[in-house]
Amino acid sequence: MVSEYIGMIGTNASLRVHRQTLREQYALIIKDLGPVISDNKVIHLDIPLHLNIGDLLIDWGTEFFIRDCNASCISRYSVRDLDRFMSRDTEKSTILLLHGGGNFGDIYPIHQKLRLKVVKAYPNNAIIILPQTVHYTDESILVRDAAVFNNHRHLKVCLRDQKSFDLLAQYISSEKLLLLPDMAVALTDELDSGHSKSGKTLFFRRRDIEKCRVDGTQTGFDWMDLVTKKDERHLRLSRRCLRGKKGWLKNHYGHRLQKQLRDSLIKRAVAHFQQYGVIDSDRLHGIILAQLLQIQTVVRDNSYGKNSDYCDAWFNQEQ
Repeated sequence: MVSEYIGMIGTNASLRVHRQTLREQYALIIKDLGPVISDNKVIHLDIPLHLNIGDLLIDWGTEFFIRDCNASCISRYSVRDLDRFMSRDTEKSTILLLHGGGNFGDIYPIHQKLRLKVVKAYPNNAIIILPQTVHYTDESILVRDAAVFNNHRHLKVCLRDQKSFDLLAQYISSEKLLLLPDMAVALTDELDSGHSKSGKTLFFRRRDIEKCRVDGTQTGFDWMDLVTKKDERHLRLSRRCLRGKKGWLKNHYGHRLQKQLRDSLIKRAVAHFQQYGVIDSDRLHGIILAQLLQIQTVVRDNSYGKNSDYCDAWFNQEQ
């Protein structure tokens, strides 16, 4: 069901994926993870308290996944209020969902430390690490982390690409590992696929630690171009509400602000993408959002090959 994906040739590839293919990918997530969480209480941990719209798409997709499995999300926690979660009484029957994305490894240690802390502290709860890309620069850290994950009896680690799966399979018991697509595919039927027929191209280029320095494009759009001063104020307010030992109402307000900001930014990103006939992106969720909106995409890599690994796993026409 895939049209026009050419494996990474040089620096880019052309991509357009049928919506039915994305539905089938989401069905894999439901098939493998649905039986674990269906009709159960879940807590969603490490929700994104920042303005990266890719992570916000994952967050929103996870919300739909929980709903579609008839599970009940009783609480959400970010890295800012993890201590509040750790201090509460959590029933052993509650499933812990750890946010997906591309921060598994040593490149974003604050999120990996959260993951390790939760896995160590809750040996009797089922824990699912939602689909991640893995990247380590120091193998000794990978060995240390793997020992923690191997020690948990009810853990599933979901990987978004074969390279990540194969790497962890060298250190972590294969029965704990699953190969699944990104959680944003849960949004396949939630977003309007209309877009410009003008053929205009949006050049989407990272400006962070993962930017690819071999790309000759010097300037381009990035998620932060959609962020306003008002958004930044709302984010700061949400973080203040979640910092330290605050009252329940203030924490609840912090998470409500996060959801409002998430939904507003996603809506803005969709409207921006729909102005273009082609998305030329080195951000994975620029690529995925373009496919959700059925917009022709030029795929470029980030600094360590994450995008081509994902596309080879899920958009390769030879599969």
